[in-house]
Amino acid sequence: MYALKPESSRSRWVIVCALAALSLISAVIFWHSLAASTFLRGYDAYYYAVQADFWFRTGRLRIPDSSVVLYAIGALQYFGISGEMAVRVWAAISLLLFSLTFILLVARCRSLVIAIALFAWALVSPSIAFIAVELPKTFALLVLMNIALILVTTERIRLLLLIPVLALMVACHKMALVYAGVFGLVLALRFRRLRVSWPRGRGVAYAALVAVVVCLLGFFLAGTLGRADLLRIKGTNLMPGLVSLLVQSGLPMALRVEMVFAFFVAAAALLYRGDNGRDWRERGLMALLLLTAFVPAFGDEPFNFGERFAVMFPYLALTTGAVLLRRVAFEIGTLVAGAGLAAALAASFFRLDYCCPERINPPYDRYAAVTEDLKQLDIPMLVLHRGMHFYYKYETRRDAFSYEPEPHWDKARVWRLVYGATPEELFTYLPPGCTWGEEIKPLRDRDYNLVREDCFAAFRAAIDKDTNPQLYALLRQNDMNPSKPRPAFLYAKHASDEPEEFPALPPGK
Repeated sequence: MYALKPESSRSRWVIVCALAALSLISAVIFWHSLAASTFLRGYDAYYYAVQADFWFRTGRLRIPDSSVVLYAIGALQYFGISGEMAVRVWAAISLLLFSLTFILLVARCRSLVIAIALFAWALVSPSIAFIAVELPKTFALLVLMNIALILVTTERIRLLLLIPVLALMVACHKMALVYAGVFGLVLALRFRRLRVSWPRGRGVAYAALVAVVVCLLGFFLAGTLGRADLLRIKGTNLMPGLVSLLVQSGLPMALRVEMVFAFFVAAAALLYRGDNGRDWRERGLMALLLLTAFVPAFGDEPFNFGERFAVMFPYLALTTGAVLLRRVAFEIGTLVAGAGLAAALAASFFRLDYCCPERINPPYDRYAAVTEDLKQLDIPMLVLHRGMHFYYKYETRRDAFSYEPEPHWDKARVWRLVYGATPEELFTYLPPGCTWGEEIKPLRDRDYNLVREDCFAAFRAAIDKDTNPQLYALLRQNDMNPSKPRPAFLYAKHASDEPEEFPALPPGK
């Protein structure tokens, strides 16, 4: 195994410990930045807070989800912190775990400068911090993939150790099946130059065993993979995920710049031939992993199927460099390397601002004001737009829904947060019996009105597309006013729900 400063084992461990200390400092700074924000950072952040809080209080998740990450976040509340703080602490812990496992990956580099350069990139990477904040379940894969890459690129691959790592990846997120499949494919090819821990001729059988075990554990740990999951991959958008992500208007500029930089780093690492092609099996593995960033988008919404793979492209380029350039003997002054690390640590103070700027956060301050009004009212079930859904749910611990209500629900006990309809429009189209102050309640934020669902259904039905096309589109084609039914794949997740007032499926089904 190659290592930092191979001529001095002691100096190598001093460097490793120094990098670990920098990782800890950076993680603490990151946590402090998150804690200093009034609201959580991230579009789905309050989904994780809701799940953690509900699991901690009841022993089950509020919304069916198979990821073990949610249980890990919930378990942090045993230290006396809120679900909101647990999400922040988990982001910092997972970022620290990522840095520590990445140190083990770059510690094999012969060149100290290359190792430190890659580590410094990981320390300031906007995409890595972005995933830690926005996609905690996906970020857990990065930590585990560091370990998997270490295991699979050593001189003697340890399949028995690789199996639980890949299985845990699948238990964190189902998209890990794609990465596990890549590892399984490379191992199944049983290259002649690959030395495996078992006798020659049995490599294919054991590689197949890896694939079978990972898939089986995927079914048991990550939920049954069937038609319900395939329904999520829909649409005709065949644009490569990386391209689709880059054309998203809301993507922070720092991530765009890093994506372009990562492309050149990955290309340079793949084209490097300093070892006369001796590592061509590893080159194939990293090339296949990089190609996952180009799977089709299959959707027009932000962070659709393909974009969730594409956002990992800088990380994959980073690890490609760590794996393929680890035998390069290249040195410059240690003073330059130290200056790079100091600059990377200084950037930690601004990392949250350039990876997840406030402008891409939902307007939680506005949602907080509306929620304060809603807390004063008796609302068994509230239909509201997805941006505010989980924030309201976390703050009130009440039921909320961001799709069209189910037909079997009692509409007299369901209320709708209507966006954009003026009082004049409500008075014009509301049926008799729906009165102001009773079935219609104004809020301090004049863009919103609270309307009982049976009255809202009559109000929406009375609007003609030809006579009032603007209001018609507002209520039926604007995401601020939910009008789409619950996606089909979600019903399978609710099949074993406990009895409740507003079940996903009709009673008896």
